[in-house]
Amino acid sequence: MAQEPDALSKRQDYGSVALEDGVLSADPLSQISAWVEEADQAGVYEPNAMVLSTIDPDGEPSSRTVLLRGIDDVGLYFYTDYGSRKGLALLAHPSVSVVFPWYTCLLYTSPSPRDS
Repeated sequence: MAQEPDALSKRQDYGSVALEDGVLSADPLSQISAWVEEADQAGVYEPNAMVLSTIDPDGEPSSRTVLLRGIDDVGLYFYTDYGSRKGLALLAHPSVSVVFPWYTCLLYTSPSPRDS
């Protein structure tokens, strides 16, 4: 009987799906909005879920999943309690990193903050 591979040895090749020149919007926020809609139409569970990474006041990194609540010309929006651990981290270091893990769409994105 053949032995099934364990969970840690599984790997999906995401390189088989490429973005072609001219496919992306010139505006990154419009592109993210389109991808959120695409993920929703593809049936991704909570397509607005994103992994948010912050640095706390002591310099320690932390990541957690939050829900995207809006996108406009300024950026991405999510809700937080300013007194929470995440809120205190944002007050200490307002720069964050986010990842939208839409694995079932063979797509993920990690938007970068715009230069001021």
